[in-house]
Amino acid sequence: MVNLNKLCTKNTLIGLGLGQFLSLLITSTGFSSSELARKGINAPTSQSLANYVLLAIVYGSILIYRQKKLKVRFYYFCP
Repeated sequence: MVNLNKLCTKNTLIGLGLGQFLSLLITSTGFSSSELARKGINAPTSQSLANYVLLAIVYGSILIYRQKKLKVRFYYFCP
């Protein structure tokens, strides 16, 4: 049997909240993309840019607050 007191910790609830925020961003991107495509505008990269900027702000501020170094350098992801 699962003990609910061990599952309902602060870190679990924060992770759940951030996951829901991410889900909201993905849903809003899909909705706005479909509405713009219905009007004849096709710009998926610029539509997703706002989501990536918000994710960088949220998760970047969490990293700065915790004062932990990144495990991988950022330039490894640049093409």
